[in-house]
Amino acid sequence: MNEMKGSAMEISPLRSEADYKAMLAEVSALIELDPDGESPEGERLEVLGLLVAVYEAKHYPISAQSPIEAATRR
Repeated sequence: MNEMKGSAMEISPLRSEADYKAMLAEVSALIELDPDGESPEGERLEVLGLLVAVYEAKHYPISAQSPIEAATRR
């Protein structure tokens, strides 16, 4: 799905749960590499992380709770 060609990043939007899971796997692998932020891998990690965050905000929203709601849901 997301392959690098030369120095250009080939990245597709996350359109399905399968795309999301595949990107999470790639993000996890990149995190394990602990790349420098200025390296191609570090830049790819930053971009993929943003895409994952946007997908999660849309598909797995976290509603704000009042302190009382949070305390009573224990």
